[in-house]
Amino acid sequence: KVISIFSNKLIIFYRFFVTVFGQRSKSRFNRICTSLFNKAISKIFYIFVFYHHIYKLVKIYGKVNAKTQIQIRP
Repeated sequence: KVISIFSNKLIIFYRFFVTVFGQRSKSRFNRICTSLFNKAISKIFYIFVFYHHIYKLVKIYGKVNAKTQIQIRP
């Protein structure tokens, strides 16, 4: 839930950024800014998603591991 809220806020901010800078994208500086921003956002998003997946996998693995340990002990 936190992740979806975070990503939604990012998307809203990104759209706002694009609309604001898109209107004045004729200047080279703004184009550079938008490209940098795009790269940064995509990187942040990918890292975020990547870590989220790792967290899920670790959680699942932890559950499985706990189950197997419980099964092995008796």
